Amino acid sequence: MPEYIPKLFHKLQCTPKTLEHNPHTYKPPAFGKIIQCTEPPDSTPALPPHHKKRIQQIVGSLLYYTRAVDNTILMTVNDLVVAQQANTTEAIEQQAHKLLNYLAKHPYTAITYSSSEQ
Repeated sequence: MPEYIPKLFHKLQCTPKTLEHNPHTYKPPAFGKIIQCTEPPDSTPALPPHHKKRIQQIVGSLLYYTRAVDNTILMTVNDLVVAQQANTTEAIEQQAHKLLNYLAKHPYTAITYSSSEQ
């Protein structure tokens, strides 16, 4: 699926302004400082319906591509799927835009299989 990501950007009418090298926001662990049980609830404002629809379009377009071709973005897409089912907020929209910026930087991903020497 070599032209899938450029076609996706055309379909979404999206032109990323910044390029990302990481599809997911990194949260460094704080060893020994506090107990790290779960993430605190997302307190950012909810999105209007037309923004929610756009997040659904992004996630729906990337689900098959993620599982079949580019598993490096699997964690991010799964987080977006779970988050949009519960409640779509501004933080989720920022995460989706970060993912699109990553895909703009790395549009051509391929899985290569080769036989081992055994």
